Amino acid sequence: MAFCNKCGSQMSDEDLFCGACGAPAKRSASQATNSKTYTLLISRRNQFMAAVNGFDVYINGELLGRIPSGQSLAARVFSDTVSVEIRSAVKMPFMKLPVARMTLKLKENPRVDFYIVYPGSIVTAVTGADVTESANE
Repeated sequence: MAFCNKCGSQMSDEDLFCGACGAPAKRSASQATNSKTYTLLISRRNQFMAAVNGFDVYINGELLGRIPSGQSLAARVFSDTVSVEIRSAVKMPFMKLPVARMTLKLKENPRVDFYIVYPGSIVTAVTGADVTESANE
């Protein structure tokens, strides 16, 4: 078990970021030298009317954070293969909300840009990575 160096919250050893404050997890020297580090940028297009609520972004099954319209998140990853999931932060039992899932093989300067098209789909554009699997629900 690890603890956040910024706020002191308990974290698992696999966490990339602190779930309480969002600070990046510190990696040991052996972890840092044994694998290449990538910074994956995930950006949401600024949209006036569409999808005013945030979208949650998961990296390898862990919540990275919530992206409101016109904002970005960056994830430091230590593997060249990563799974990304983008889903609506709003839960509506009477309506199916969009989810985008993809597996990426990272190259240089990987980036995922997305925007929302109603009724209910997420459009993504990937640069600096090969998409090996993709699903849009």
